[in-house]
Amino acid sequence: TTIQNSKNYGEINDESAATVGYVYLGGIAGCSVSTNPYFVISSCENRGNISTNSISGKTRYLGGIAGYARGNTATEDDKPVGLAENNVNWGKITVKSGASHSDSLNIGGLFGTFLASTVNNSTNHGDIEIESGAMVYEMQLGGIAGVHTSELSGYYIRSCVNNGDIIY
Repeated sequence: TTIQNSKNYGEINDESAATVGYVYLGGIAGCSVSTNPYFVISSCENRGNISTNSISGKTRYLGGIAGYARGNTATEDDKPVGLAENNVNWGKITVKSGASHSDSLNIGGLFGTFLASTVNNSTNHGDIEIESGAMVYEMQLGGIAGVHTSELSGYYIRSCVNNGDIIY
């Protein structure tokens, strides 16, 4: 799976009142999961703002590039299988004051959740704001990634910059 040289300028607004399953919001991809040996998200740019004002009992994943991205962890040699590099987010991510979540929000300037993969040479310029009055059970917030983890070694966030504010 490869996503390269893609740009988003449009606004993304989640105002769902339905209790749906998980929701993935991203400027380039909502959810990118690779079952192939390797995946790349490279040289992508988001300039659109992303917001949620939803009422839900499920987890929301919000990121300037992708809400949720995961490489295939089932490699024989335990080598890194996912790479995101040279990506830029300029869009603001907002959880509006009327939002209510009984589960969690994973929000990152570039990736809400980024698993089994490495992030290189990427920049977030967008703010993340949780408006007063938003009711959330649990949040993972980060300028680059809200959650970044793997069962395997060799996955890093390297040479990345966050210029955005996290306002809570």
